[in-house]
Amino acid sequence: MAHFFRPTLFLLSSLFCLALGTNLAVAQSANPVRPASFSFSADIEKVKSSFLGPMMADWEKESVRSGPQAIVAAAQSISGSLSFPGSVLDLMTMGPQEPIPFDFMVQVDFADAAKMSTVWSEIEENFEAFEEDGMKGYRLEGETPNMMFTKLDDDSMAIGTSGYLKKGGKDLNSKPVADLLNSLPKHAVRVALDMGAAADLMDEFNEMMQGQIPPEAAPFIEVAMKIDSVKLSLDMEDEKLMVLGIRGKDEEATKEIFGTIDGLLNMAKFAAGAQIAQMKEDSPKTAEVASALIASLKPKNEGNEMTMVVPRPAGMNEMLKEVIEQTQKAANEVRDMNRMRQAALAAFNYESVYREMPFLSDKDETSAELSWRVRLLPYLEEAPIYDQLKRSEGWESSANRDFTDKMPAVFGKDSTSMSDIAFIQPDAPVQRLAGIIDGTSNTFMLLQYKAGQPWLSPKNLSVDEAVKLYMNLAEGETLLAARYDGSVQKLAKGDMTEEEFRSALIPNDGK
Repeated sequence: MAHFFRPTLFLLSSLFCLALGTNLAVAQSANPVRPASFSFSADIEKVKSSFLGPMMADWEKESVRSGPQAIVAAAQSISGSLSFPGSVLDLMTMGPQEPIPFDFMVQVDFADAAKMSTVWSEIEENFEAFEEDGMKGYRLEGETPNMMFTKLDDDSMAIGTSGYLKKGGKDLNSKPVADLLNSLPKHAVRVALDMGAAADLMDEFNEMMQGQIPPEAAPFIEVAMKIDSVKLSLDMEDEKLMVLGIRGKDEEATKEIFGTIDGLLNMAKFAAGAQIAQMKEDSPKTAEVASALIASLKPKNEGNEMTMVVPRPAGMNEMLKEVIEQTQKAANEVRDMNRMRQAALAAFNYESVYREMPFLSDKDETSAELSWRVRLLPYLEEAPIYDQLKRSEGWESSANRDFTDKMPAVFGKDSTSMSDIAFIQPDAPVQRLAGIIDGTSNTFMLLQYKAGQPWLSPKNLSVDEAVKLYMNLAEGETLLAARYDGSVQKLAKGDMTEEEFRSALIPNDGK
């Protein structure tokens, strides 16, 4: 599908745009092909072998296959090159679907032909075939004329303009950019930018922005104008964690660049100090490593170049693993809360159509031997599955067994068939939202059921079962519960007494 690549394309083009400080649309260069003044490379396999490996492996296992996440997870390496336009005015006057005045190319090498085939089949199916300057490829129909996707071989593809694509990724970089890249260690990520090639462009930009730049930003713009080149490399597994080099137009310019960056780093160290002090109590190891890392940020002024080499502190893997685990946990929690909200909203939409809640409904010709989740499918953009199911038959019928492993992601995670969202069925269920006399904001409708149940099964949780789940929570463990007003609450042990929780499960107990 086309949406598979839109976020990816936006991300990759945005990397280039950072070099100019300008947002760009993607299209074909209208000017003669110029050597690339910006280049980057990312060894994805090297990143996967680091502490980030488990996280990236999770990306490949997830059912979501759109966006940069899917491309990166399947790739072995990604590299790109970009030329500067001849004029800022060309960019500012560029209209929709018009050529842009620069060339670029992003090459994606996949780990194997099978992964490449998965991505390329999406392009062939959903994009239009296109030819430009003898180059054959595919493009988004009605958008970005002359920018294309092209297949380089069985396990690599490229996105770019025909000027660069025709060169097949060879000899795209200017000599200064090539020299910058070659001077960097063989790190997982490397970036090189030749600002000297954009001197006229920067002067034009500065002149056009006169009077429009906020006074507090003006000194930083002035310093940026004095930069001749930037090189940067990162590798979380190397003894040299980061290598940075910024060359000024002359020694005086480099001295000013050094002073600015050194001042900013000192401000950042001061601000980070307070946060690290707070961190020591909860995560002493992380605080120790973060403190060592902050202390190592020491730029040096070496003639025409400001350099900074950041050593990899001891315990780096453990610290970053802890941070990633915490980040993933928070992200998973947000995702789970959003899934429950989606299910609740779908139930409300069902109720507005059938004048009855979906959980025990008999108004849509769906068998009582099928789950309420089936009734919600049309309201979750899952109409194809809804139409194919034999809704007059039970969940274990021979026809419906084929859909056991086709559960929509909204109903569960870590499984293709077991739902972790359960309806709490009181002894006297209500059929309409208006019938909840205790108030929709005071009554729980759905509960996170971590043990899971077959998504097509009509079994619900009784009040007693739900109470037992909550009361058996371990210390630090939580459950999510969605109320009849659509709000989702995270419940920890002790947040409610057994009596309070039981009452919140019963719509009309007057409490």
